[in-house]
Amino acid sequence: MCAVLEISPKTYYKYRNKDDPDYYDYLIIKEVFDDSKGTYGYRRIVEGIKIKYEGVVMNGKKVLRIMKKYNLVPEYIRKSKKKNKNERIEDNVKPNLLKRNFNTDAPNKVWDTDVTYLIFKGSRAYLSTIIDLYDRKVVAYKISKHNDNKLVMDTLNEAINKRKDVSGLIIHSDQGFQYTSYEYKAICESKVLR
Repeated sequence: MCAVLEISPKTYYKYRNKDDPDYYDYLIIKEVFDDSKGTYGYRRIVEGIKIKYEGVVMNGKKVLRIMKKYNLVPEYIRKSKKKNKNERIEDNVKPNLLKRNFNTDAPNKVWDTDVTYLIFKGSRAYLSTIIDLYDRKVVAYKISKHNDNKLVMDTLNEAINKRKDVSGLIIHSDQGFQYTSYEYKAICESKVLR
């Protein structure tokens, strides 16, 4: 074994029965990481440890080092490293007409839309909403297990069907991949939405 590892027998016996000094800290970190379903990064794990284990305080750098050592990678990092098939189409990005002015003087002039996620009984669901900025009331909403173009299109079609006359209306979004898709652009142009 020593020949294969290219170490001396003295070094081998020195470390053979030695415990990893990070192992018990790893178990604490892993428990908080697993409770978050693999979504917490090191900063939120530090906060989670303070809440779950009163009196236990861990430095963020230490938590990050141990997470790297034991290959605890949060879900958002794993996803960002994969090529996203739902990339936004830069040609379909529209100019920001509101310029952070989220007030309007009449209904059906400006709508705001976004998608957020909800966790219910350990499962993730996505909520797409459209809000009229005049009275801040929900015009339409849809819930789905998938954050995809269909969710956003169904919400937009429901809003258009409810309010009927939407010609010239401004619909404001964060211009994520759903809102820059060709399908979304086609619906907006057919209804003369800006």
